Amino acid sequence: MIAAGEKNKVSKKKQVMHPTKTQKLEEFLRVTVQMSQKQLKAIDGLIPMTQDVFNSCVEKCVKAGARTQYERLISEYPQLFDAYIDEMGKAERELSARELQSDPVWQGISARIRPKH
Repeated sequence: MIAAGEKNKVSKKKQVMHPTKTQKLEEFLRVTVQMSQKQLKAIDGLIPMTQDVFNSCVEKCVKAGARTQYERLISEYPQLFDAYIDEMGKAERELSARELQSDPVWQGISARIRPKH
């Protein structure tokens, strides 16, 4: 038998995993008001979904906490999502490299191991 406190935890988990119709509507409205006309047309299939539009849609979904819309986008456009992930990884690596190059400790190590010419 599940204790009363445990039952609430289980119920809350179910709500997060399976949003109600009201939650889906609230999410839809929250993200829709942030989208441009071009983004909305691409989501609705009225114009082609380009990589740039996809990226901006994903970012707005993340900012708005629109999980359902985010999951819909990545499932409808897996190739665009793969490219988005690749771009984010590349940007993260470039940022890490720049941060590393400006680190005085790394600069000292790099100066010692760089061939002397």
